[in-house]
Amino acid sequence: MGGIRPRQNIINIQVIDGINIDEITNIGWVKDIDAAASLTISNFISWIEAHKDEITALQIFYDQPYRRRELTYSMIKDLYEKIKMEQPMLAPMQVWRAYEQLKEAIQGLEKERDFYFSKLRDIELLLQTAVEQDPSLETDENGLVKNIQTILYSTEEGFEIPDLEANGAEEPETF
Repeated sequence: MGGIRPRQNIINIQVIDGINIDEITNIGWVKDIDAAASLTISNFISWIEAHKDEITALQIFYDQPYRRRELTYSMIKDLYEKIKMEQPMLAPMQVWRAYEQLKEAIQGLEKERDFYFSKLRDIELLLQTAVEQDPSLETDENGLVKNIQTILYSTEEGFEIPDLEANGAEEPETF
């Protein structure tokens, strides 16, 4: 028998899984994901500001006192549909992901800040102990201790030390 087979009817079935939604964990083509997240949030805020007089949900939110803000599901849905049609990149999940990305970036920066603050505080305590043991270390104007203290206690131009008394906080230690 020749190698000819009868044509079979093949049915392709495509199943769309609506339960296990894929989640984007990284946008690989974006070089600076934090900058992209900031831009998304900035664009969202600008779009909301530009349309606050056109959409009922936004009018209620911006124009009514807090106690009189009564949003309905249909108002929120209208807002969602308008954003989805006019600015698909500002869909709620995109904006939430951008906020989450920036939150993670801020947490990383705070952790790094705390690490270096701890190191500087350890150096400050070492200097304090050394000066307590030998007060003459602090009298030499060009000495190592004075130079380190100058670095530790200097501020950048335009930086002001917060008024702790006005905020109800304790006064900082002086060395």
